[in-house]
Amino acid sequence: MTGMFHKSIAIRDLDETIAFYRDLLGCKVGRKTAHWVDFNFFGHQLTAQVSPKNIIPMDTEWRGNRFFPVRHFGVILTRTDWKQLKDKVEKSELNWLIEPSVFYEGEHNEQESFFVKDPNGYAIEFKTFGEQYDRVFTKN
Repeated sequence: MTGMFHKSIAIRDLDETIAFYRDLLGCKVGRKTAHWVDFNFFGHQLTAQVSPKNIIPMDTEWRGNRFFPVRHFGVILTRTDWKQLKDKVEKSELNWLIEPSVFYEGEHNEQESFFVKDPNGYAIEFKTFGEQYDRVFTKN
């Protein structure tokens, strides 16, 4: 089967959330009302609904040499797209949650990744395996 992933998140402010996802990340706005908006989140549907009381705080745990956001979502990009987004984030006023890094260096699942936090406190990971998407689900 093939399909499109859908995720719905609670947000504080519609305009602030649109500015982040549309203007910084480049996600196109789809359907929209006064209380929610759909984004084309890199080919997937992300629905943001105004409901501040339902925002789940980010949780972290110590992994290796840093705090890692356990609850997060994200997207896997080609290396070219990942680098373009990384450069765009670097030029913005946004702070890294985890700076661009190589994870699992030298291993089959080596990847480059960075994390940012959206205006609602959600951790978002952007990673690349280069052009080899097949490494996402394969072992050595």
